[in-house]
Amino acid sequence: MAGSSYPHLVFASDDAGLTAARLTEVIRGIVGDEATIANPPLSLVVTLEEFSLTLWIDDEADQVAERYVEYLPESARRRRLAVCTTLIDMAGSADPDRRHAATTTRIAAALAELPGVFVFEETTKLFVGMDYGEPAAEPAAPAPEPLPEPEPQPEPEAAPVLQPE
Repeated sequence: MAGSSYPHLVFASDDAGLTAARLTEVIRGIVGDEATIANPPLSLVVTLEEFSLTLWIDDEADQVAERYVEYLPESARRRRLAVCTTLIDMAGSADPDRRHAATTTRIAAALAELPGVFVFEETTKLFVGMDYGEPAAEPAAPAPEPLPEPEPQPEPEAAPVLQPE
């Protein structure tokens, strides 16, 4: 969607019980009473000042999560993601000043902590809260080549010492 910000995909297994009511409870724990949370059909809309975060809920998204298995870190159990049948597409309205980035990040992290829930950040192509290991280190700059040894210079001839007569 043009002008949207903070796109995430939330995958949940049936056992996670991630209903609109549970989503509201988790989000309310982060935003408190600062936000209004509406629940139109098939979505949840969180409004903070002029910013809206919309979560579109699809409880019949069988096999969608399987397309994202390749983005999991090597240590993750891929089957756990593959069995997810609920897909929640989460994105905010335009936020050019990034005033709501921290709140959205906290919401994504709180959802990722729930058992049976996986949160994929679309901009980074990484799952929230998963250990991808240490980032590859920058290669060290090559050591400078040693300077060549200077060529020996002949010793200057000593000036004759004059003796008084």
